[in-house]
Amino acid sequence: MSNSNLEKLIPSKKKHSVSEVIFTLILANPILNTKDFNDLLKDGAALHGKFQNFKNNPSINVKFKVEANSSDLQPQISQNGDDMFSIEAFKDGKLSWLIRYLSSNINPSLMNALSIHNLDYENWHDFFEENFAYMKAIGNVEQGIFVNSYGLTYIDQFNWTEAQLPTMQSIFKDESKYLPKLLFETEGVWSFTATHTRKVDENMVNEYTNVGITKIAENNFSIYLLHQSSSNFITPQKLKELCSDKDNLKKITTKMHDLNKEFLLQTLTDEICDKINLK
Repeated sequence: MSNSNLEKLIPSKKKHSVSEVIFTLILANPILNTKDFNDLLKDGAALHGKFQNFKNNPSINVKFKVEANSSDLQPQISQNGDDMFSIEAFKDGKLSWLIRYLSSNINPSLMNALSIHNLDYENWHDFFEENFAYMKAIGNVEQGIFVNSYGLTYIDQFNWTEAQLPTMQSIFKDESKYLPKLLFETEGVWSFTATHTRKVDENMVNEYTNVGITKIAENNFSIYLLHQSSSNFITPQKLKELCSDKDNLKKITTKMHDLNKEFLLQTLTDEICDKINLK
């Protein structure tokens, strides 16, 4: 693809390609009273005026039981209102922030996860400050929230609206350590995932990357890059105590932010990096 055709590759935002940033807390125990978090939206509360909607959707569990003297399976349906909640903020009619909790009761293969999503990302400093304020507010609602690990996820996206996809080399660096050489012989849609662990200062950080091209509709493709960094605690740490050392949390998560930047710089061509103002 020539440089002139780079104009047809549209980043998800005007100034950058970040479509979503997610800060995730994996909890050691489920949250017991999710309805209490609705109080955060009341007058004078921490999220009042910033978030508009609170949803406490109950999970539905269905179990089958064989009744005595019968071979029929009888369904037993129960609801649990403390398995999930979401708090939503909107800007110009679009979802801009989302705080979501999912309990492992919904699916035993899942973990208790509390995540803070920013879909209107501007820059790292503003994201950290707002994210920290929301973490602190959550920790003040329920004192017994303990954290096993936390992580930072960046999702970058580009849109391509022609039938003929661009060449791999026009978007991705063929010497990138994050992509195998074989991918540069691939045509059409594809996806590649990798995981590894490395030491960053004194902390062990787990990295997960997923890069690919998906078809959304006829002559409409999404080119995406996902980078996730996470760190585990040796023993669970209370969320309120985690928020008591803002400087340390900022230091570690800034390193995670820098790992994402390194990933993009080493994966995308210089032309694409210039296009999204990445230096």
